[in-house]
Amino acid sequence: MCGIAGLLTFDPEERPLSGPWMDRAMDLMVPRGPDAEGRWTDYGITMGARRLRIHDITPRSDQPFISADGAQVIVFNGAILNYRDLQVELRALGHRFRTTSDTEVALAALIQWGAEEAFRRFEGMFAIAWYDRRAKRLVLGRDKFGIKPLYLHRTAKRLVFASEIKPILAHPKIDRCIDPLVLPEQFAYQTIMPPRTIFRDIELLTPGHCLEASVEGSEFRVIERCYWRLDASLVERPATWIDIEEIVADSLARCMSMDRRVAIQLSGGVDSSLLAALASNRLGYRETSAYSVIFDESRHHYAQVRSEEPYVRQVVERCGMSLVTSCFDDRAIALSLPEAVWHQETPLYSANTVLYLLHARDMRGKVEVLVSGEGADDIFLGYFDNAVFTDNPLSYTNMYLKPAQLSALFGADGPDQGTARRLDLMADDRLRGMTHAQKASVMTIKTVLHGLLGRQDRMLMAYSIEGRPPYCTEALVRARFAIPDTEIHGSSGGKIKLRQLAARYFGDDFAYRRKQWLAGPVSDWCSNPTIWRPYVDAIDWDVLGAYFNPDPIRRLLAMDEGAAKWSGSNLALAFTAVNFSLWHRMFIESSSTFDKLGWRAFVPLGLASVAR
Repeated sequence: MCGIAGLLTFDPEERPLSGPWMDRAMDLMVPRGPDAEGRWTDYGITMGARRLRIHDITPRSDQPFISADGAQVIVFNGAILNYRDLQVELRALGHRFRTTSDTEVALAALIQWGAEEAFRRFEGMFAIAWYDRRAKRLVLGRDKFGIKPLYLHRTAKRLVFASEIKPILAHPKIDRCIDPLVLPEQFAYQTIMPPRTIFRDIELLTPGHCLEASVEGSEFRVIERCYWRLDASLVERPATWIDIEEIVADSLARCMSMDRRVAIQLSGGVDSSLLAALASNRLGYRETSAYSVIFDESRHHYAQVRSEEPYVRQVVERCGMSLVTSCFDDRAIALSLPEAVWHQETPLYSANTVLYLLHARDMRGKVEVLVSGEGADDIFLGYFDNAVFTDNPLSYTNMYLKPAQLSALFGADGPDQGTARRLDLMADDRLRGMTHAQKASVMTIKTVLHGLLGRQDRMLMAYSIEGRPPYCTEALVRARFAIPDTEIHGSSGGKIKLRQLAARYFGDDFAYRRKQWLAGPVSDWCSNPTIWRPYVDAIDWDVLGAYFNPDPIRRLLAMDEGAAKWSGSNLALAFTAVNFSLWHRMFIESSSTFDKLGWRAFVPLGLASVAR
């Protein structure tokens, strides 16, 4: 919905930097909010927002949004999906509203109940900055699942926040430095658990947390609190029968209620297909479009791509929806790799991230909100076919680079460094009493899902589309933990409850087939010398050597061509090298990071001649 940014400082030498910095920050986030830009400044603080108008598309709801008395200011990225219910409650308490937006409701809720209670009441996705002029207090908050990002940089003299990393790096007093301690984790899982990021001086506000910054003398007083968490307190014995379909349908209805065009991202898998069925059959959205990525299976060499197109077409036929498909070749992927890295701002969360960017580009101008199935696999253990959960917490994870590879790159401690924070997560006393399968859900929600949601936000917002994941709700998480594990995961895999629902609409063969990822022919992309070799040639091996031992990667790339080189753990290592090298050149070495089209400089010359 928006891109937000702000800076709080009471250092007289830093205040003059606020205006020029905000100019750059807003310019970098135009795609996140192409419809409007606004700024607000008071003594020591500046806040800005770029707005993609979704609810109440009139200028009266543009941001920063200021209370009628001028004392309270909010900038807000996301959507409070239960805002109409909250508005009714707030009206009864005496609040009056001059817009029909969720932004005004969010501000009234914060004023009425305070930050922690308001954030607990909010359903949906949000990153919020609220400034109380009377108390000279800034409050930041992030939704329970981390659907919307909120990055921070803080010192004793300043607090900087933004929806993306680039605006923070654009501040003239913030250095671009890697935190080398998190690289084993990044390589092991392709994502880093918040609050840490790959940048040494930038953190990511943890989902379910809020932060309060106020002034004491000449320095900040900063307090961070957890207002909601995934732990054993969510495990309840239900008093009544739990209707999963009703919970999902209610969330979907809220996600699809807006003042702009909405569509469904349809992969053909169980999760998105169930959303399409509910939208059509229960909610009456039969004229909604479905957008899908398909693959040409006839052109692949090493990859074993199973296109989901037959299932996609089965779904739209049953649901009476229109279908728009996209198919991307190797060259399109290669040309867009730097653009995807530029928007992701970290090494990519798998090569398939580029598909999401290209898909967003194809949907640009046709839809403003895209409903997707993120969260279902994570909550209902859809990633664990034939898995047995044990006392070893690593049985709840799937590593991208294997322990032997981490040891070769980072030394004998590499595997321990890569997995330490996940082991710490599972050792938390607040999970005591949960079953292994319940802990596996906690692990995937807090790690895998967080990475997927970040990818969705970056790739869709690159082309001004808001993604909404109806499965990511507190009600569905509570339902999952109230249902016996045997109804969640079994010998045939996970998502038992969701598969049962899908079977009602599409039949058993559809619902109980083996899970297929939205996964492109990565091995064919990487083995194609025309499109891949230029990226390999651009690697600075001395730079890589400053962080880890690059010899295993050199040996891999020198192997004879063949399926062994471009599959499994070898493929993962090869992509990791190019992925990290490209990101490092773009965000650590380059001066073009803050150019909106700066990514074009990283398209290899041999490919740039055919770039769009």
